[in-house]
Amino acid sequence: MITLKVAFKKGILFRHKELFFDFKIGALEYATKELLKIEFWEITEYKGPEDLNVVLLYAAYYYACMSNFKKPKYKYLHAFTWYEYLSKTDRDKMALALIELFGDMGKTEKPGKSEKKK
Repeated sequence: MITLKVAFKKGILFRHKELFFDFKIGALEYATKELLKIEFWEITEYKGPEDLNVVLLYAAYYYACMSNFKKPKYKYLHAFTWYEYLSKTDRDKMALALIELFGDMGKTEKPGKSEKKK
């Protein structure tokens, strides 16, 4: 579970508040089934209108609330503001949490690529 400082719009001003986010497989399942309305295995082929990072950010917040037996206080639309005004350090924290969740999928080599041509 990580803490991110997220923005809330109040009038023309923004205020920041720290919230808990839990990037685990349960959050990913909630994101695919409830928010994106797709099957879990279709996440790699997703090309919908919503940004996947925003969906995962809200799903991690929702999952953190549920794992602490609390009702989520904020709605899905808040996640768009949170992600848009997320600081560089908090984006890095989120990226590390997503790398831990997904693993290093991008670093696997395809067959035949590692061999040198003669």
